[in-house]
Amino acid sequence: MKKLLLHRIQEGEFNPSSTIQQTIDSLNTSYSRAKETVQRMHGEDEITLEESMTREFLFYSREMHKVKLKQFEDEQKKMFELRKELKSIFEVDVWDEVIQNYEFDTLEEFYESYKQYVRNNYEHSQIAG
Repeated sequence: MKKLLLHRIQEGEFNPSSTIQQTIDSLNTSYSRAKETVQRMHGEDEITLEESMTREFLFYSREMHKVKLKQFEDEQKKMFELRKELKSIFEVDVWDEVIQNYEFDTLEEFYESYKQYVRNNYEHSQIAG
C-alpha cells in the first residue's frame, strides 16, 4: 500500500493540473490578441480604445479569476485526498507536524518526511515498518 501511494506521487497524481495552466496560458494569449485587435481597430469604430481595453480587461479578469479558483479547489481536493491516503496507510495523521518540522520541495520528499516522522514518533510495528 505504501509503495502504491509513493508510486502515485511519483507519477504526479497529486500535482497541480496541467490543464489549468494551459487554460491560463490560453487566456493570456487571447487577451494579448484582443489588445492587438482593439489597437488595430482604433479609429475605425465609435468605441474608444480605452473603453475597448477596459471591456477586454474586465472579461479577462473574470475568466482568470474563475480559472484560478478552479485551480485552488482542485489542488485542495488533491491535498485532502493525499492526506487521507497517508492517514490510512500510516494509521496516524501527522500532516501538520510534518509541515512544521521538515523542509521539502516535492511531494515525494513530503511523503518520505511523513514516513520518517511516524517512524521516529510512533512505536506501532506495522506503522514503523
